[in-house]
Amino acid sequence: GAHVGLGHQRRMDFLASLLRQTGTGAVEQVVLEPDQTEAMSASTGATGATLSMAKISALVHDLVPSMLVLDLPWSRFDQDDLEEVLVRLSSTTKVICVDGPSSTAAEVKRIFPTVSQPPSPCVSPRCFWGPSWVMARRRDKASVWAPGKNCLVLTGSTGSEHYLTELSKSLPRRAKSLADFSWAPGPYSSAAVRASATSNGFALIGPTELVEAKNQANISICRFGVSAMEMMCLGVPTIILPDFQENEKTEVLALQDFGLAIVIDDYRLLEPSVRALVENPEHAATLSRNCLKHFSPPTMDQLTQVFELP
Repeated sequence: GAHVGLGHQRRMDFLASLLRQTGTGAVEQVVLEPDQTEAMSASTGATGATLSMAKISALVHDLVPSMLVLDLPWSRFDQDDLEEVLVRLSSTTKVICVDGPSSTAAEVKRIFPTVSQPPSPCVSPRCFWGPSWVMARRRDKASVWAPGKNCLVLTGSTGSEHYLTELSKSLPRRAKSLADFSWAPGPYSSAAVRASATSNGFALIGPTELVEAKNQANISICRFGVSAMEMMCLGVPTIILPDFQENEKTEVLALQDFGLAIVIDDYRLLEPSVRALVENPEHAATLSRNCLKHFSPPTMDQLTQVFELP
């Protein structure tokens, strides 16, 4: 739905591709499209819209999969509805939940794609976590970062008006000489936001252009989340914006501790941070090398354990 952005879809694309390469059999992907109310709520950052668990249950009932991987906006579900559906699904289908829920009585496996520790208590053998489970394409560890001025800004599918305001203030026109800034404001941004972004010197990236833009980026500026992890898996030197949530703080601090990204706590630090990466390519290259080393892909043994491959 509207609260699961393109980054979440991309990581499920990656997982499906990975499983197909193992010869595990048919892998079917289902994207739950938001209705108009959900899409409007997402574009304004509202919290009232929820996805119907009944819709998910009905889809699974029709597909009858032997295994189901769910990547959903867990916090937006009513806990009682969530438990009821997960218990019902897990009685006939092996269920794997990505990035949540925080707890469940149902017999499900949980995968947390994390930089360091999982965000909630994780008990093996039904819980798996760590950088190997970041579901994104990796560049080879021997890849060498290429200096350049392509700076891709990724802020997710919600809150585009807020990010436009902050980016326009912290990256004024004088900063545009530092790099060529492009911004992917998400599929639900308004026409007014897109027009204002263009007038402020940002080249807009649409959903169909996003894959190529990520591959061509020399630097990225990201809200912490799925897309930020994807850029780091590609070895792109990344600046993490201040708007991370309290429950994300441990992960963001780990990025600093492991030398994987520049983390700023004030938008006034954004322009100097971009300048530091552009004018000190060795620092940028170090971030890139650290990321390529840290985010190693899952091994076949790990995939076999989680997905019970033959």
